[in-house]
Amino acid sequence: MLDISKLYSASLVEVPFKFSLIQDFLDSNSGKILSDSLPHKGNYRSSRSEGSDKVYNVVNNILLPLEPELAKKNSNLPLLWESLIKQFQSLEYSEALSYLLKEDLEFCHIEITLKRYKYQDYISAHTDKACVKATHLLFLNDDWDAKWGGLLHLMYDSDNTYKTFLPTIASSLAFVRSDASWHKVCPVTQPNKERLALQVAFWNTVERYVAPGRKIQIE
Repeated sequence: MLDISKLYSASLVEVPFKFSLIQDFLDSNSGKILSDSLPHKGNYRSSRSEGSDKVYNVVNNILLPLEPELAKKNSNLPLLWESLIKQFQSLEYSEALSYLLKEDLEFCHIEITLKRYKYQDYISAHTDKACVKATHLLFLNDDWDAKWGGLLHLMYDSDNTYKTFLPTIASSLAFVRSDASWHKVCPVTQPNKERLALQVAFWNTVERYVAPGRKIQIE
């Protein structure tokens, strides 16, 4: 399902911050099956309009919780999704991504979230908190037109875009968190389109702080 060898052959860009675009990391057939069998339970809409360094509106589903005691519980995911989560938890994967990003991720705590951006959903420009060491994003859309919005922007700063990426199965993107790692997802502008992405976050700690202002609604 995941071609981990691609992490050893991908190129690392180090300016404006460390990131790598990995082509064909997830095979298209598996990607299509995953997108056609999205988990029905556990979806919740997370939104924020104030009280933090970023604002957003997105549907999340935490497939692998950060907290060890929760991660051990039966997720009741479809078999292909369970197999995917196990690959992300493997030492082979963390070693390969560590090699690519030139960061030691082996002892980090992993949280995996399915993120569904529907019409007008977005996340504003931000850098992740220092408790996150690196993030790997896999996109699950067969195709995507730039005019539909929902592009991932890597940025020089909070206002100026460096490069944009289409959220398609053919590509995934990994980056190292820093004070310069600005990024955002621009609003989805097509009412009948849904931007699908898996976010694999590597945390230095299992403790998190949630700033006031976040709103949660079960989908």
